[in-house]
Amino acid sequence: MQLFGSKTSPYVRRIRLFLENRLFEFVVIDIFSSEGRSILQELSPILKIPVLIDGHQKIFDSRVIYRYLCAKFSLIAESLNWDQENILSIIDGVNDSLINRLLLNRSGIELPPASLLDRGHQERITQSLGLLNSLVKNHEFENWNYLSISLYSLLDWAQFRELLVISPYPFLVGFYERNRTRKIVLDTDPRA
Repeated sequence: MQLFGSKTSPYVRRIRLFLENRLFEFVVIDIFSSEGRSILQELSPILKIPVLIDGHQKIFDSRVIYRYLCAKFSLIAESLNWDQENILSIIDGVNDSLINRLLLNRSGIELPPASLLDRGHQERITQSLGLLNSLVKNHEFENWNYLSISLYSLLDWAQFRELLVISPYPFLVGFYERNRTRKIVLDTDPRA
């Protein structure tokens, strides 16, 4: 198996974390360079990372890759139920809003604070982080599984990119601190 993506992407990192102790090749591509864009265009019509290639099978999108890996490795117990799928959608919503903000900033586009787009991103982020904080408080993320991996990848990426202050969310802070010294987390740290 080959996993294509960047070292910094929270979506790629969650798959790398999930694949702990499994054999796969991580192929790093710089999706912002002309060479990296060319590789990405060959790999995926949606031009997004991660992309997983397993033999003749090519899989796009971290959620679909996760489902594929659960089936491939017969991890039925790891499959997400509908409530967990909704929680993953919350995590992905925050990720997407923060990525959009980062890309707008890197493109030199500053949104007026009262703009519909900026308000929508801020409302999504604030409401979602409050709910995720409550879910951590209620022990939803006690086990190190795909949901916890996805939440950790979001929080660490947001800290790495300095896009989010999590101090108003004490349970998220505690979750982040408890998991940041895992060996696999250290091995996949985008700062390294």
